[in-house]
Amino acid sequence: MSQRIKHHFLQRSIPTVTLSSILLLWQVGTATAGRYPVEIAQQVETTSLQANTPAVEQAIAQYRQLYTQAEQLKTQGTIGSWRQAIARYEQALSISRREDIRKAYPKEARYLEAGTLVNIGTVYRNIYYSQKSLNDNQKALEYYKQALPIWRKYQYPSEEGQTHFHLASTYLNLGNNKSSLVHYKQALSFFRAENNKNLEALTLRGIGQVYHISRALKQASNYYNQALQIQQQIGDYSGQQVTNCLLRSIKEPKGADKCIQQAL
Repeated sequence: MSQRIKHHFLQRSIPTVTLSSILLLWQVGTATAGRYPVEIAQQVETTSLQANTPAVEQAIAQYRQLYTQAEQLKTQGTIGSWRQAIARYEQALSISRREDIRKAYPKEARYLEAGTLVNIGTVYRNIYYSQKSLNDNQKALEYYKQALPIWRKYQYPSEEGQTHFHLASTYLNLGNNKSSLVHYKQALSFFRAENNKNLEALTLRGIGQVYHISRALKQASNYYNQALQIQQQIGDYSGQQVTNCLLRSIKEPKGADKCIQQAL
């Protein structure tokens, strides 16, 4: 169950180059949303010794099928396929919330629920990055916020930290720098506790972006440099290039978008 769900954010160039648009567009880097829910569903099916009803077993199998279909649709990368993926995820979500499922698998069902919520949020964010619709970004926020207390209650600290990361970047898209900073700093504490250097660096860079957009350039530079130091330590060459681009954009924002595109 160690495999992680990868959330791929779209990165696209935009015609008008401003400091805020560059930083909001290039929230580069991904955080994962925890163990793969469909794998947990499969484990429930194949390793449980509980005597469940046929309805429960059928529901778990249906969850796996719907979730897999949603993942396949998500990878197609079109607005239409993403909308279809959301519909499949929603169906899977309703299964994870069934009382008989929760009774049979109290903790596993809540993991499936939270993992599915995060995935729905991420698809909405994909749509936002493609269409720049704040309504879709707001929907992403709502799903992430539903998942967060589940991770906390059932003690999944890594997943909780990752969801704070998603909330932070989503709030930043909505122009709520204060809430973004709160969630980035929450995420940072989790990643440091588990010694996850990659996500620590991404989060430090995210904090730098909040300060950068807020024109607190000295603080932005400080956090970018902290991120850069970690990326150098772990050999994240691509990450170093992007962070260096952001550092240079503090003095010269006009070339930032081209610099980051080349780095990626």
